[in-house]
Amino acid sequence: MTARVSTHEEIEARAASWVARRDATDWTDAEQRDLDAWIEESTAHRVAYLRMSRTWELADALSTRTGALRPVATASAPRPVLPRFRQWKWAAAAAVVLSVAIGAATVPGLLFTKDYVTAVGRQQEVTLSDGSHVQMNTDTRLRTSVLAWRRTVWLDRGEAYFEVAHDAEHPFVVDTGASRITVLGTKFAVRREDGQVVVTVVDGSVRVDAVGGRPAAEASVPDSSAVLMAYDSAVVAANHVVRRAQTAAQVGDELSWRIGQVVFDHMTLEDAARVFNRSNVRQLVIADAETARIRIGGRFEVTNVDGFARLLQVGFGVQVRREGDRIILSGGRTGS
Repeated sequence: MTARVSTHEEIEARAASWVARRDATDWTDAEQRDLDAWIEESTAHRVAYLRMSRTWELADALSTRTGALRPVATASAPRPVLPRFRQWKWAAAAAVVLSVAIGAATVPGLLFTKDYVTAVGRQQEVTLSDGSHVQMNTDTRLRTSVLAWRRTVWLDRGEAYFEVAHDAEHPFVVDTGASRITVLGTKFAVRREDGQVVVTVVDGSVRVDAVGGRPAAEASVPDSSAVLMAYDSAVVAANHVVRRAQTAAQVGDELSWRIGQVVFDHMTLEDAARVFNRSNVRQLVIADAETARIRIGGRFEVTNVDGFARLLQVGFGVQVRREGDRIILSGGRTGS
């Protein structure tokens, strides 16, 4: 029977539990071996443990600055600093676990997240607090938590281009649900669509791990993780990572959406319509299989869906019928 894969929230909660327990005075060698084994099981475990360790350190710093939960010293009895202080840190860890479990930032300043959304046909540029830049494509939603000790972005849907500020102490993580992309400082794009994730690197290097793939001990297996260099891309689907090398020109064409264009290189009309439909309220609908197989090449303005339909009508003999927000294409010939 296949073991159930832990969710991201479960991993975060488990990491917080480990960190809190590690601070206890009765920590044993056996527990340390169990912790080491858990950390080595996957990159997700290791990243979560490091992140929660940072949160624990912050609790320490906050207690030092504010005196939270510290006892008042008296002349008649020594103050029991360690037990009460550990209470404060346990409370902080419990709050972290709770906020992870409900998916919200319930601890101000600890797991603070900010949401960004673009509508269909719109783009947005965002500068994060660490100096990293994000360009969001059409119909995209992402959440960010970029603080002094952790840098995480959750791409819930759509596509974004990242220029990450270098910070060797704190990796920048993009979580798509199906994959986790980890970098220090680089330029890359991530698209989440139709049950798969596409990662394209422009500069630097990126590690892509399929969530639920093989454990870290088998991380060299190419279908569970991959390290991408400049002009590499990878497709993540069904817990597999498929890497492919591209040219600079191919990467430039793939990211032409950043200047409001799309480039098709012998692409089927079915796939081209899908690209246009991501960026337009008016949707291209292909009525028959032969029209869907027509091959298209060229550079187009991504929002000029009417102009694209006219080109199909003149150049390929496609019949174009408009019904509200739908442009129905039919009767084309592939020429085969």
